[in-house]
Amino acid sequence: MEESKLDKKQIVEAALALLQEEGIEKLSMRKLAARLAIRAPTLYWYFPDRSSILREVIKSLIVAMVERTPQRSSWQGWLKAFGTTLWATNRNMPYAMLLLQSAELNDESVVELATNLVEQQRRHYDVDREIFHRAYSDIQAYTLGWSVFHHSRVWERIDALYQIDQSIEEGIDGIIHIWELRAAEK
Repeated sequence: MEESKLDKKQIVEAALALLQEEGIEKLSMRKLAARLAIRAPTLYWYFPDRSSILREVIKSLIVAMVERTPQRSSWQGWLKAFGTTLWATNRNMPYAMLLLQSAELNDESVVELATNLVEQQRRHYDVDREIFHRAYSDIQAYTLGWSVFHHSRVWERIDALYQIDQSIEEGIDGIIHIWELRAAEK
């Protein structure tokens, strides 16, 4: 690839592909540069380090999940659809869970992006700010927690005990129900 035609979006897309193929531990500036057919030092013109690339990957995942979540007739419906999208993302992309749970990588810029995207949805449904954001956060924590088990060696044992996907859907419904009750109290 010609370095003059390279941009941050291409780097993030290449990082996503590399993460899917090899996992987060094996992502290096050298491998990423090779994937882009450039020299590794070229990446430093766009990103100061590996962490900043991963931070942009997190942002792209968040944007993609919100964009893939279809509009619904109610805020509850949108949150359920978002939870399902988040679960599918984490189930199909083992690195997503690690990135989304990383204390090191999730800085103010990531939180601000996610908050702004969620706030746009909240305004669309004209629901109480605290109710919507707390429900969103609870769903995110719940699905990310299950993702840890999904990508562990105990997953098959847990899944043999009961239908995990159904349990996750029921858990998301329960979280939404709790916040519906709190919204009704306000």
